Amino acid sequence: MPSFAAVQRNRAVQPAVRSALVALYAGSTPAQEEPAGRIEEELEVREVLLDVLVTGPQGHVIVGLGKDDFVVEEDGDPIEVESVSFYSNRRLLAPGAPADDAAVPEDRYFVFLFARPPMGPSRDPLLAARLPKAGRGCVEWVARHLLPNDHVAVATFDGGLNLVRDFTLDIGGIEEAIRRATRGKAPRKHWPTRTATASGPSLGSLFADDTVRDRTATLSKAMVQLAQPLGEVPGRKVLILLGADLPAAVSGPQRRDRQAMIEALNGSNVAVYALDVTGRGRRPGLEHVTRVTGGGYPFHGRDLVEPLREIERENSGFYLLSYRSAHRQGEGGYRRVAVRTTNPELEARARSGYGDR
Repeated sequence: MPSFAAVQRNRAVQPAVRSALVALYAGSTPAQEEPAGRIEEELEVREVLLDVLVTGPQGHVIVGLGKDDFVVEEDGDPIEVESVSFYSNRRLLAPGAPADDAAVPEDRYFVFLFARPPMGPSRDPLLAARLPKAGRGCVEWVARHLLPNDHVAVATFDGGLNLVRDFTLDIGGIEEAIRRATRGKAPRKHWPTRTATASGPSLGSLFADDTVRDRTATLSKAMVQLAQPLGEVPGRKVLILLGADLPAAVSGPQRRDRQAMIEALNGSNVAVYALDVTGRGRRPGLEHVTRVTGGGYPFHGRDLVEPLREIERENSGFYLLSYRSAHRQGEGGYRRVAVRTTNPELEARARSGYGDR
């Protein structure tokens, strides 16, 4: 099996989702007779692109799979996979392999979102006390394991969304942004003249005015807003969430907000990974979001360096599956997608669906 080696810097641009209208006609009518009726149905045929992580029993990325190795279902119906490409931030090397066997090189994009406890009666003193230590673990990972083509942005949520640092390749800038985020020193206002230039894609458009905090009063709404500019970033994005929980959605508005968050994240190819800060154990709300977005919930107590390394390793490469999905014209809704491999020993993870509005 080929192994990963040698970082490449070229950026692979994710293909755009394309749609076309197809009219289907049935029946024929002799010229001398009145039409006996015509069945006409307009279908929208859409090419769906689905990024899939495939790992083995030891958590290693599996390479070399083709379209016949995947089973895809949409809304419970089997779908034929048309093509499969493997994207990686590294070059695949194998003894005697021709040069064109290399994976498509891909820059990676990570967003650290530190969910700080807001001030007031609901403030969580344990979380507030342990966030700085969590930040030190993140800084250590950045210093020791971040690769040259890894773009990182840092944001906080404290009853509203704040951008601490836009996407950058600057290790020192990332480390300083993480320290500021975990110490509660994130800016409440964003002055364009004082904002560091982003490396490539940017989250800055989201913070072009001061209304973003009003639109992000809950963590679910904050992640909906954050997903919007991330949809313009090519490929798979990794959102690393540290801090506050996503409690159970008990009311109708809460459930709608939660579903809107999932659809926004999945529509922008954002995989959520949750890391434990307080040591209180797994949180069902967080675990659900990580599962349906194709992310994960690595759990290693209070040590964050190893979970971050696990996230980095399994996002070294992913498969981009392409298939055609046909629906009646004007038919909207959320399409549920399930993916597995034909080898039961392999784990395939992908977002649970996509919006079709």
